[in-house]
Amino acid sequence: MYPAHTWKAFLLMAALSLAAVTGWEWYCRYSGKELSYPNSKGFWAQQRRLLADDPTATVIIGSSRVQFGIDLDTWAQEMGRRPVQLSMEGSSPLPILSHLAQDPAFRGSLLVGVTPNLFFSPEQSRGGQKAAKLVAHYLQESPSQRLGNALNLALESRLVFLDEDQLGLDRFLEFVELPNREGVMTMPQWPYHFTTLTKHRQRNMSQAFLNSRQAQLQQLAVWRTFMGWEKQAPVLAGEGLARLFEQIRQDTEAIRSRGGRVLFVRMPSTGSYLAFEDARYPREAYWDQLLAKTGCKGYYFSDYPALSGFDCPEESHLTPADAKRFTRSLAEIIRSDKLPPIIVASKAQAP
Repeated sequence: MYPAHTWKAFLLMAALSLAAVTGWEWYCRYSGKELSYPNSKGFWAQQRRLLADDPTATVIIGSSRVQFGIDLDTWAQEMGRRPVQLSMEGSSPLPILSHLAQDPAFRGSLLVGVTPNLFFSPEQSRGGQKAAKLVAHYLQESPSQRLGNALNLALESRLVFLDEDQLGLDRFLEFVELPNREGVMTMPQWPYHFTTLTKHRQRNMSQAFLNSRQAQLQQLAVWRTFMGWEKQAPVLAGEGLARLFEQIRQDTEAIRSRGGRVLFVRMPSTGSYLAFEDARYPREAYWDQLLAKTGCKGYYFSDYPALSGFDCPEESHLTPADAKRFTRSLAEIIRSDKLPPIIVASKAQAP
């Protein structure tokens, strides 16, 4: 039996800890921070495992534009069921496309977002490596990692202050102004409140970001810094681009041969970002050739009045309200195309 003073110390420590946690959580919510799920490899793997139960599901892959711009609930209302969101910001979808092509069970609809500078990039690019790490984690995830991810999701879905992306130490260190060494590029500072992530991996602009033109301009400055860096690098062309197209053709054909289908979508961008993409990745040399080489259907936003005319606050992503309108219009266009139905195999026929 512990002495009385030990129990008093324990209770005091517990009360102070509870007060500190409650106070920090209250402050985070009071300051406008919204609840957001962790953007982790484990969370991505959890969503990927949904395909084991529904191999004919609609899957979305790409970068952040389709995470922001395709509203999952609206898609479910229009198309009958919610798609599985496997996109990841700042990454190429091609390693995930190859991964799904190599999965003999998958024969659903694949909606592939095309962000030119991420999509038409070498395999060894940072975006390609980021997506490849997601696939590797899914294939190698241990039981303990899966359990840890489940516990993290249970806590982080309820407590704002556990948001590592916005409130972790690395995020706060971005606000410490330190002089750069000679020859080192200056990393631009992202707005404090930019996005949130839902339990289905739907990414949205936060209300604080939508209410702040200053934050929107700050994010635009980040994109323009990235554009400046990219202009110094060679664009993928010639034999390298031909190999990329051939790999995509093989992957899309593998999915289609099992009764699935692959659709490409070019999400809206505006202003200087759109001008940069049009100049660096001419449509006839990249988008048009992508569809010609693969034989897949594609939807380029400017080809359809219902998919264009949106005003991206930071020239690259749709607001939650615009995402709903865009998704509804895209679903209507896809339905009007009367694409061949997905071949649904019975469990006895499934490989």
